[in-house]
Amino acid sequence: MKKTIGEQYHGLTVEWKAELRSADVENGDSKDKHLVNLFLKIIEDGNDDWDYATCVVSLDDYKELKIVRAGTKMKVLGEIQNTGHVFSLKNVRLYFEA
Repeated sequence: MKKTIGEQYHGLTVEWKAELRSADVENGDSKDKHLVNLFLKIIEDGNDDWDYATCVVSLDDYKELKIVRAGTKMKVLGEIQNTGHVFSLKNVRLYFEA
């Protein structure tokens, strides 16, 4: 039943406040060397749940990722690709807070 409920969210576009937990460069072939896997904590107002999301973005598009630290706050806009213990997002855009 949980899988059926999760499938209802696939393709849904979300906009969340998030906090960077970790960023790891992908170890794929040479064309993937600029891709970074992000692990984000979703921090919505009034939400004390421990919801997390993962996504892959390009360092070429987000050079800030070379210098930001864990705990950096941002807005993430993306499409839910998978659900489970964490949300997996695709077509992601990041907006870093000043």
